[in-house]
Amino acid sequence: MAEIPHLRCRLSGVTEHHKQRLTGGTRDTWLHNSRRLLQERELKLRTALSQVKNQRSLVRKKRQKKNIPTIAVVGYTNSGKTSLIEALTGDRKLEPRDQLFATLDVTAHAGTLPNMMSVLFIDTVGFIADTPAMLMEAFAATLEDAVLADLVLHVCDMSHPDCWRQKETVLKALRPMLLNHQMESIMEVWNKVDIACDSSDAGHSLLVSATTGQNLDVLKGRLQTQLLTATKMLEKTFRLSMSASQHLSWLYKNATVTEAHPDTDINYILVDVVITEAAYGKFKAMFVKQ
Repeated sequence: MAEIPHLRCRLSGVTEHHKQRLTGGTRDTWLHNSRRLLQERELKLRTALSQVKNQRSLVRKKRQKKNIPTIAVVGYTNSGKTSLIEALTGDRKLEPRDQLFATLDVTAHAGTLPNMMSVLFIDTVGFIADTPAMLMEAFAATLEDAVLADLVLHVCDMSHPDCWRQKETVLKALRPMLLNHQMESIMEVWNKVDIACDSSDAGHSLLVSATTGQNLDVLKGRLQTQLLTATKMLEKTFRLSMSASQHLSWLYKNATVTEAHPDTDINYILVDVVITEAAYGKFKAMFVKQ
C-alpha cells in the first residue's frame, strides 16, 4: 500500500525517460494502463486490509471471552521486541531478524507471569523515523492490537547511539492512536544492556537483556503488577472445605489458581487465585451463603 504512491510518481519519470522511443499515442496508452493497474491493485489491497481488520477483531473477541490479558510490545525497528518476547515466553519458534519491518503480521505468544496468570504478548511492526502517513494507514491492522491491548510495553534499544530519538519517534506515532491514560500507563524497558556503553539515557527505566536474561524476572513482576491494575483483576485467597470439590473445580475453570495449600485445620484448604471482578461476583453468588 505504501509503495503505490511512489510508483505513481515514478510513472511520469519513466515516460519522460522513454519518450524518445515511444510515440505520443503509445506513451499515453502505456501510462493509462499502468495507472489503471495501480488503481486496481490499490483497491484489492484496501479490501484485503479491511478483511484483516475484521479477522483481528474476531480474534480479539475470542481472547476477551477467555479473559486473557494482552500485552502489546512496541518499539523502534530492531530494538529487540521479538527477542524479548521469546525470552519472556520461551517460544523458540520466534526468529528475530535484523532488518526493517521484520515483523509485519500480528503474532501472539502465550506467556506466564509469576502468579501463574496466563498472558499474550502481541508482537507489532517496528517504527521508523518520518514514517509516511500512508505507511501508518497500511499498518493500521497491526497497530490496532497496541491500541486495544491491556498494557503497552515500549522496548527501547539502549545500545543504539540515537536511542533517545528512536524513543520519541515511537511515542509520537502512538499519541494519535492512544488515549491519554494509555499513554501515561505505557511501560518502558531498555533492552540490550549487555552491549550498551552508556545507560544514562534510560533514566529510572528498567534495564534488561533479552540475550542474557538480565532483569527479566523483575520485568515479569512489574508487568504482573501493572496488568492487575489495568485489567482490574483481583488476588484472592479462599478457605474451602476439603469436601467442597465443586468450589475448587469452578475456580480452576474460571480463574487462575496460583497456589493451593493446607489450612491449619486439616478439614480446609487455602486457595490463592487471580480472578476477574465478574467471576468473583459469580463465585460469591453460587457458593457463598448470605
